[in-house]
Amino acid sequence: MDVRCIEFHSQTDRPNPAPLLSVRGQPGALPALTYVVVNIRKVTANAPPPSEFEVSVTFGPVMDTRLGIVYMSGSNTTSGKKGGTGTVLVKDSGKDPTVSFDLQPQAGIVIKGTISCTNALRY
Repeated sequence: MDVRCIEFHSQTDRPNPAPLLSVRGQPGALPALTYVVVNIRKVTANAPPPSEFEVSVTFGPVMDTRLGIVYMSGSNTTSGKKGGTGTVLVKDSGKDPTVSFDLQPQAGIVIKGTISCTNALRY
């Protein structure tokens, strides 16, 4: 099974809690978290982490990512774009899977987080 999840975050009222996210090694302050995109290929829920994944964490304006900061780990098989290293784990216990990740998108940058995929696509 493949899983795709996009979790948007804004400073406005939102029905879901903000993603649990920590970033270490970022020089200077980060803009507000905008969204987290997770693509995991050939995943088995609650099993060892898959090796084929892509996680992008974006901070800053939604409509103009040139003004923001985007960190990527894994690879995108469609575009051929590759990011840093890391691991992901899907816990699928019903309607909304939870994805935990431990990423090193660039040397010196570590991002750890957990998101609840309230709009996950499984295919």
